[in-house]
Amino acid sequence: MKRPRIAVPEIDQDMTNYTRALFAAGMDPVVISVQVEQLKLRVHQEYLDYSEFHVENYDGLLIPGGGDINPARYGQKLNGSFMILDALDDLQFAMLDAFAGAKKPVLGICRGHQVINVYFGGTMIQHLPTAFRHSRKCNEADKVHACHAQKGSWLCSLFGNSFFHNSAHHQSILRCGEGLVVDMRGNEGGSYADLMATSLMVPRHGWADWSRGRRGYNIDHMKRVQFYGKIVLVIDEGVFSNGEMFVHMMKTFKRATVVGRPTAGAVLSTTSETLLDLGEYRLPHGIWFNEESVPME
Repeated sequence: MKRPRIAVPEIDQDMTNYTRALFAAGMDPVVISVQVEQLKLRVHQEYLDYSEFHVENYDGLLIPGGGDINPARYGQKLNGSFMILDALDDLQFAMLDAFAGAKKPVLGICRGHQVINVYFGGTMIQHLPTAFRHSRKCNEADKVHACHAQKGSWLCSLFGNSFFHNSAHHQSILRCGEGLVVDMRGNEGGSYADLMATSLMVPRHGWADWSRGRRGYNIDHMKRVQFYGKIVLVIDEGVFSNGEMFVHMMKTFKRATVVGRPTAGAVLSTTSETLLDLGEYRLPHGIWFNEESVPME
């Protein structure tokens, strides 16, 4: 049986971990690159020059992780993105265009799925206010957190409905590209729920009273690109903290169709605390009220 031939476009990173995994899965990976002399001195690996690339010779495309996409590609000014390499953007977007045109399979990992999103017209949050939960410093291991796959999906068939996965990023999708679907089952709350709420055109929905002495709403969250389209919000029992507040206001203002399994129902702001060496737990520190000062819980 012929082994599928998979193209992996990259310039300045060692792709050994990707090529080994693809080969172990029964595929033949080929790293596609361009002649960038100042970068070739940093990474020594075999590759095929892009000038010799022909999409008909490949069965699929894998776009790997890496630095950030130039925000000019999705109509934004530089505002938190770094490790930008325009030559890599040019290479990966050109190859994605070729595979999309040929209707051949594409898989994006980390930066790769961001490339796919931007290619289809999506945009990015260039630096998450909660990036510390997902990114890592030099010589640190990736962060690991829970993830929830929709039942009946391809991922669910591989890993089950709930599983843990590694994470090492500081950005997130702001507006989803045309034809792409966002599954919000992994929304654990945090201030990015506020960012999404204001981007999705939810009007003023309430205020919070925090145990730390703050009261009100962070006006910085209002300064966001806004989206007017239709929304389907998928939830389950893993949604908590600001995630539940987000679900509550989307239902209250009939901004989205909410499907899935019920959350716990506690519209409280919580924070993660450590209990000696026994692990982490969530500690409530704020309660949300509607405009009539009635608790949302």
